[in-house]
Amino acid sequence: MTEVNNMGKTKLDTQYKWRKENLKNYHFDLNKVTDKDVYEHLEKQPNKRAYLIDLIRKDLENQNDRI
Repeated sequence: MTEVNNMGKTKLDTQYKWRKENLKNYHFDLNKVTDKDVYEHLEKQPNKRAYLIDLIRKDLENQNDRI
């Protein structure tokens, strides 16, 4: 049974709305042959999301340092 709050919305409706307003998905494909070095390095990372976010933040810091 799905929970319904006092405004008639289900918990899933609320979660969907929050996700739509607050999250953004990105997707890319790696070729295991031509991107082998990147693929293998990324596979070694225990938390790929955190690793990629850290790389991007470091890049942003480097850009700010050059300005």
